[in-house]
Amino acid sequence: MQDYRNLEIYKKAYELTKNIYKLTFKWPAHELYGLTAQIRRSAHSIDSNICEGSSRGSDPDRLRFMYGAYSSLKETENHLKLSFDLGYTPDADYKIYEEKLDHLSRMLNNFMSRLKH
Repeated sequence: MQDYRNLEIYKKAYELTKNIYKLTFKWPAHELYGLTAQIRRSAHSIDSNICEGSSRGSDPDRLRFMYGAYSSLKETENHLKLSFDLGYTPDADYKIYEEKLDHLSRMLNNFMSRLKH
């Protein structure tokens, strides 16, 4: 078992969650219980799954949670794209978050590859 707080992948995922919360403060109030809530939950699910998975006793069990984190990352990407298409997220912000999600996706894939072997 690893202390999740020492994992770089957790730190990046947690930072992403905080940034998503900050981004969504600017979105329309009528989306508070719709898209805003969904993207916040999916982003927070990434770091939560990494945290929970790191406490598991075997690599196959850890891997299952990393797959959950990866799925939540893809869900977050989809919510972000919709927010951009609806005009809630400006182009410059969208590109920044798209890059952050892509980087975290690669980190997760690498982490999962190590757990498989």
